[in-house]
Amino acid sequence: MKPRLPGPRSPRAVVGLASRLNTDARSTLLEMLNTYGPVADFGRGKYHYIYLLSPEANEHILSTAPENFTWRDAFWVLVPVNGETALVVSDGEDHKRRRRIVQPAFHMRRIARYLDVMVDETNLVIDRWAIGSAVDAHSELRLAIRRIVLRCLFGDALRDRDEQLSRHLEVALAYVNRPPMQRLDWNVPGLPYRKAMKARAAVDEIVFAEIKRRRALDDRGDDIISWLIEDQEAGDGLSDQEVRDQIISLIAAGYDTTASAMGWAVAELAREPERAAKIRAEMLDVGADRSLSIEQTSQLVYTNAFVKEVLRLHPPAIWSGRRVVNDFEIHDQTVPGGSMILFSPYVTHHDPQSFPEPARFRPERWIDGDPEQDHPHPYSYIPFGGGNRRCIGFAFATQELVAMTALLATRTDLELVNGGPQRHVGTMSSAPENGTQVQIRRIDDEIAPPIATVESGA
Repeated sequence: MKPRLPGPRSPRAVVGLASRLNTDARSTLLEMLNTYGPVADFGRGKYHYIYLLSPEANEHILSTAPENFTWRDAFWVLVPVNGETALVVSDGEDHKRRRRIVQPAFHMRRIARYLDVMVDETNLVIDRWAIGSAVDAHSELRLAIRRIVLRCLFGDALRDRDEQLSRHLEVALAYVNRPPMQRLDWNVPGLPYRKAMKARAAVDEIVFAEIKRRRALDDRGDDIISWLIEDQEAGDGLSDQEVRDQIISLIAAGYDTTASAMGWAVAELAREPERAAKIRAEMLDVGADRSLSIEQTSQLVYTNAFVKEVLRLHPPAIWSGRRVVNDFEIHDQTVPGGSMILFSPYVTHHDPQSFPEPARFRPERWIDGDPEQDHPHPYSYIPFGGGNRRCIGFAFATQELVAMTALLATRTDLELVNGGPQRHVGTMSSAPENGTQVQIRRIDDEIAPPIATVESGA
């Protein structure tokens, strides 16, 4: 008989841990690691998981033996919104085929062409702000990110339906972001699931109509939906349902999670003014103004490190899951085949062995030559997953965050209201609780010189 894996035993301990996971999953995951070690068995029935909380476990799942893990059962929470054929819920040959077709839309050269859209929408938000006013920067930039995603997916075709599409998406995404134990997937009037399904139906009507309209055109434009339709007609392409599911899952992944990260980026910029000053100095050094080129973004060393540190301290998702195919060994424990596992970017991003002073926001840890540079385990940092199934939009999201951060830091001075956000909310994304409330102290059309609060040698 195999020994039991570590985990709570008494009913009181089980109920207490379940309650804490439901109300504050992040700190509870760290508590689980400290109490039971990197392997913990917890839960019952549909919510029975083996928690694997270490960089070594991340590496095994994502790189060493990815063929021993399937996705669909682990991501069932996304199916009601993303659809049955979305990449994130696909396995085996179906996933390989769909990813091969979608991947060219996210080639680096193609993503570079989206930079102007990202810059344009960010500047439009900043231009609407007024000195002395207080705004929720998270909500404001979330709208910009929504427009960026929709413009890159659809061009300008759905500009007049942006508000309608987004309103329905918000309802569906809010349901997906519920903790699993707070979901009840019953299509009954009055329940959140019924509202989410009505919202999905409204989104589907808009997207399928656009697919049909595009197919009838000789010149379909140069956006992601056109690319997918062109490939469909070339032979081994995606069905209309597959096109719809990839589009919606790209919106969900590229909108909600990136907006959450941007909300925290603003908070970290405003919390320490010298951070914005360093970014502003970099922008001056590369000759940027209220526009940016791909070459310039690659030269923004500190800005890129700042974004990496935002994604470390505030990862887009706190956990991810898989279904185990065959037994495997990790940390001297046997994880049985058929089990559901959870691993956590949030936990390993806060691993003091990889990131000394893990609660401290320190972009310099990512810059070569820094005297305090950390040397993390290669799989301790996984904001976009890893291996051959790393998030297909990781380069798009990173470029977006760098561009938005650079423009905000150089064109504005922001002051946090009431100390800024302290807690994360959500499970599939990590938004700042109650948004990111800031007061606008300065707005410039172009880059102002670095503010004088930065001391030499800081």
